[in-house]
Amino acid sequence: MTQPAAYDVAHHRSADGAGDPAFRHDAVPAGPSLSLRPGLTSRTELELDVVGHRIVDLYGVALRVSYAPHVFRLEKVERGPAFDGMADALVVAREARPGLLLVAVTRRGSQGGTNADDVALAKIQLRVESLAAARVDLVAARAFALSAHGTQQSLAVSGGDFGAE
Repeated sequence: MTQPAAYDVAHHRSADGAGDPAFRHDAVPAGPSLSLRPGLTSRTELELDVVGHRIVDLYGVALRVSYAPHVFRLEKVERGPAFDGMADALVVAREARPGLLLVAVTRRGSQGGTNADDVALAKIQLRVESLAAARVDLVAARAFALSAHGTQQSLAVSGGDFGAE
């Protein structure tokens, strides 16, 4: 399924009626891929789902997220619904440097993979430090899925824009 070039916009209105910032995600790439989908977006917080598309036999995923460190500060990373129900799923996340987040989400032990299509693999929460316009991008060079059989598959990626409407 090809996504239109139009964007989803997540935003909320403050009590005074002024619009809060929005996150507009890019179109979903063709083939096995990762995209960012907005959750809560406010003047103080940005929640993003890392969504898997057309990934077969998913056992784990590794990715990098780049963002403007003068605009965002990492709060936390959690596994997404694709890994729910797996008490032994492991999430490893750290900032390699300000503005570059490394994330791995994986199952553990010998178990089969699952198909992931339009499902969140991870949830990222960023604190908004500035209301400046900024990009948040998944880094293509380091995005891959690992199958239950140990096969590594490169993934296409997309990102999005944060800023006032």
